[in-house]
Amino acid sequence: MNHEAALRLRLVDLETALTDQGRTRIHSDKNTTALEDIEDDVRRFHVLKARVERLEALWSINQRKRETRGKIIIGGAVLAEAGEGLMLGDSALLAQLVDILDRRVDRVRDRLTVRELLGNVPLSLRPGGDKAESLDDALRNAGEVLPNFDAMAETAMAEDLEAESFEKSASDDAEIVPH
Repeated sequence: MNHEAALRLRLVDLETALTDQGRTRIHSDKNTTALEDIEDDVRRFHVLKARVERLEALWSINQRKRETRGKIIIGGAVLAEAGEGLMLGDSALLAQLVDILDRRVDRVRDRLTVRELLGNVPLSLRPGGDKAESLDDALRNAGEVLPNFDAMAETAMAEDLEAESFEKSASDDAEIVPH
């Protein structure tokens, strides 16, 4: 099988897979020339190759979106089950979830988000840390540093003032004064 035939098979496979996953209008009809209508062999091969590359990119994007959606669905179902169990007085699933998160989540900011999302469950802000440790202490002890937001704001304001000053001087220079 030659290279063009292999690319044609890959194109069909990708079109079928994307269509099976609900992707419509894979090719824009008004801007797509049928491969059979391209007489120049070299041009047809390049167009075919470009279409396969485009569909492979679409496939990859589609797979990442499906994976992310699946993770959100699973996470939502587990959280709903843990919340329902907690309301019924059964905290076993929530305790197991906190244990899993304690072993799997490393970053202080991520642990803070999880802790708040789960209603301030007893989860330390860093692995092996004290549950009562403050955010600043946890960040410092974990070697993570928050940006200096005050310095960032001052820099941005200074840049804005500098840009305004430059624009004013440029407009003053551009004014034509009749003599």
